[in-house]
Amino acid sequence: VSNTTPNPTSPRNGPTTPVKGSLTSPSNIVDLNLLSSSTILLTDDGDPIPALYLHRPDGKLPPHVYQTADDAYRAMMHGIEIDKFVKRGGSSRSLRSVSSKKSLGDKSNGGIADQFEIPTNQSILVSGESGAGKTVTTKIVLNYFAMLSRKLQEAMLNNDNVEDSRSSNTADSVANGGIVSPRSLIMGYGTNGATRRSRQNSCGDESSSLSGKDASIEQQVLQSNPILEAFGNARTMRNDNSSRFGKYINIAFSEKGQLLRASIDTYLLEKVRLIHQAKGERNFHIFYQLLQAASEEEREDLFLNDFTAKDFNMTNQSETYDRRDGIKDADMHKEMVDAMQVMKFGSETVRQLMRLIVAVLFAGNMTFSTNKSSSGVDSCALEETEASLAVAHLLGVSFDNLAASLTSKVIFVSGDIIHKGLDVGQAEKANEALIKSIYGAAFDFIAERINASICAGRGGVMNGSSDGSKGSSLLRRGVSEREQSIIPPGGASIGVLDIFGFETFETNNFEQLCINYTNETLQQQFNKFVFKMEQQEYEREGILWKFIPFPDNQDVLDLIAKPRSGILQILDEQCIVDWGTDRKFGLSLYQNCTKHNRFSVTSSQRVNNKFSIEHYAGYVEYTAENWLEKNKDQLPAASVELLESSDFELIGQIKKYVRSEGSKITTKSLGKQFSD
Repeated sequence: VSNTTPNPTSPRNGPTTPVKGSLTSPSNIVDLNLLSSSTILLTDDGDPIPALYLHRPDGKLPPHVYQTADDAYRAMMHGIEIDKFVKRGGSSRSLRSVSSKKSLGDKSNGGIADQFEIPTNQSILVSGESGAGKTVTTKIVLNYFAMLSRKLQEAMLNNDNVEDSRSSNTADSVANGGIVSPRSLIMGYGTNGATRRSRQNSCGDESSSLSGKDASIEQQVLQSNPILEAFGNARTMRNDNSSRFGKYINIAFSEKGQLLRASIDTYLLEKVRLIHQAKGERNFHIFYQLLQAASEEEREDLFLNDFTAKDFNMTNQSETYDRRDGIKDADMHKEMVDAMQVMKFGSETVRQLMRLIVAVLFAGNMTFSTNKSSSGVDSCALEETEASLAVAHLLGVSFDNLAASLTSKVIFVSGDIIHKGLDVGQAEKANEALIKSIYGAAFDFIAERINASICAGRGGVMNGSSDGSKGSSLLRRGVSEREQSIIPPGGASIGVLDIFGFETFETNNFEQLCINYTNETLQQQFNKFVFKMEQQEYEREGILWKFIPFPDNQDVLDLIAKPRSGILQILDEQCIVDWGTDRKFGLSLYQNCTKHNRFSVTSSQRVNNKFSIEHYAGYVEYTAENWLEKNKDQLPAASVELLESSDFELIGQIKKYVRSEGSKITTKSLGKQFSD
């Protein structure tokens, strides 16, 4: 926060012309306790940034995330007010005086509520390349909505007649094109954020200042960030807090504009980071945070003793242990634990999660040795080391069961089960699969616990009216079933999509194709709404204009995901058959996709099982190695049996998130889930 003297010509004292860049300089967009308090960002002149955008001075302001958030909120409230006005029998003529035929339709007789499309629910897309500021921007948007909701709640508590006055003016407000402005809700700014108490250890034996019972829904939504960031973010070459997963946050508001509840969907956690990190990058934050913040008691219970990040293969291979932004891992760990208490995880669940994290760390240190046999077929054995013994204890399994699960493979043949020994390389792969499955399941478990807290919100989860009228109304407005479950009658939602930007690295794999496919889809949406639909509207209305050409990337989407012939479909086919391999997948691509003008492969690429795609952002070369394993995303049956034998309570809770090999339940591949 800037400590400079406030500008005497600020909006609070008179007109002002903002200094170009003062609202968007990096110094104004750092953390600043956005997650846990009502502290407001200030410009270099000392003015609250939200105040400038809420008051909207006559002079133009630089583009800013607050304006985007404010526009979305205003549009949502405008849609809610129109909806209420129509349902009370307002005339279509009055509606057309404030809304164009484009957004409300052009029917004028009877059944207004059914005939008009109410533009109520809103979406905000936060995208960009790694390091562009997506994570921070998303947090600012969430903080802005939470601030509006808190101020509205305070206003409602201080004035019992707020709703009456709003209701009496609704018809006039809508008829004149107005809405209840966020400006009227934000008349003051405080810094009365909750003050944290100190804890005896990192698992929160003493309660934090905000318990799950005391925390408001606004606080709970904001407190989801430090938890997901700890388990899903990492330092990369470009960014010290890069989100290695995508998330969609759907925020439900009441008809008065009050934040009621929310839900979070997560996508494509980068589990390969658990096994490999490039030079200058780190594994997920949680490993470094725990190793820095663990108390003496925790270290003894979890066999950590004097271990540091330099002692574990999962954290030392890149030789990068700190963050360049100066943020201390121990401080972030305490903030994460505080947030878990707010989200009603409970101290015991936090302890069990930390135990699981340490088990994963030690699993990365396990080693295997080769057993020579007279038949000439080599097998292997799990070495009985400090690491392997710790893993067995922390996972609640016997050492013998752990060794058997990683050194043998279960094969299903005509209903029979056959155990086949593995060599060292295969055993190491089985261990990597176990690490990724356990961590991925823990991440899904955490996301579900967060949703259990924020979905309940104020007044419990809504599922629409008993007669189904609410659900049908929402479906007419293009709202999914999941969104229906949190939107209250008469209310609406704003979705915030924080998604990875286009990626191209020295080596690009399955994850990069999924990420780039996402960005191709977003680009197609942009083309559709900005170019295709607008120009079609001009044609329908007979407007004279010069056609605007634009690059259409639909052919790239077809190359990647078209049914029966797309790359992801070819990959699924190789995953289904027993004889499918990465090499055969590559050969199938060369046979089926070479004629596509966006697909290319050179002679050297054929030898190395690689190919290139011309994306809207440029050419990207992909390697087809390990695609089948990543697309299946399944834990070997032997390791599934190991988890079934565990007496560790948390393992029993996360098992349902593990995709198991040989499961009787047919599951979609990872690529299919992502494209759907």
